[in-house]
Amino acid sequence: MNVGDPVGVVQFGEAHPKCREIHGETIHGRLTRDCRRWILVPSIRAGSQMGLRQTCLISLRAVEPLEDDQRVIDAAEALARRLGDNDNHTVAAAVMDIDGRVHEAVNVYHFTGGPCAELVVLGVAATSGAKQLLTIAAAGDRGRGLISPCGRCRQVLLDQHPDILVAVPTENDPVMRPIRKLLPDTYFYPDAPDGQIVRFNRRYHDEVMSGEKTSTIRWDEEWLAVGQATFVFEGHPQFAHVDGAITAVEATTLTALDPGHAAGLRGHYPAMPDDAKLLRVEFRVDLHGT
Repeated sequence: MNVGDPVGVVQFGEAHPKCREIHGETIHGRLTRDCRRWILVPSIRAGSQMGLRQTCLISLRAVEPLEDDQRVIDAAEALARRLGDNDNHTVAAAVMDIDGRVHEAVNVYHFTGGPCAELVVLGVAATSGAKQLLTIAAAGDRGRGLISPCGRCRQVLLDQHPDILVAVPTENDPVMRPIRKLLPDTYFYPDAPDGQIVRFNRRYHDEVMSGEKTSTIRWDEEWLAVGQATFVFEGHPQFAHVDGAITAVEATTLTALDPGHAAGLRGHYPAMPDDAKLLRVEFRVDLHGT
């Protein structure tokens, strides 16, 4: 395992040390909470023979599914189990839209190049009037379980729904990854739809909706830009979201923040390195369509 490799996600539970030996290095993982998502944050200490104490925090951008994400995974896997032995339909997919509706579909195999289940389910969601999609998952028939999207599907998802989270399997449990992280350094479709999705923990709902909170500091979301946006409150029982706009984006660093603010930010981004580059994002919400 190398620095930067996915390490995997541990199950819900109390914070506890988890150590294992890999290639002569000790990886110390601690279970911590990033908003409402549990992630394993590893640190690698190396170079002790030279008297050095170097800690490398890895940004995984892969987190355990929230309850709503798990609904999508369960829907895809349940549909896959119902496919039977039909060789024309071997993969099932499910997607959740911004209103919390889950749409399902299957692939259509053909030697001329039938569409994958992930692409079919995009059409099914669109047929139901869904425009913004939050989460997608696919599963294989005959007990294969959750599967990752192919390269073509990844590019289509990035072009049409660049803020969607994708369920991918690991050796242990599923994790959620932004589609942008599944296609790093990729080509971006110049005519992609306008707008972007900005996720908040549900505890910020009242502050954002009242106008009390109009800025946020973001790490590892370098794609955020001035323009139209939809603000989504993850875990909200009514799937609350509101349209608005990002009005300004300013680059900053963790070291430029006052100690109290920096300490609070680490509660959201435990894997953030000491020299992290950040974005200060100013935004407004449109409560009356203005």
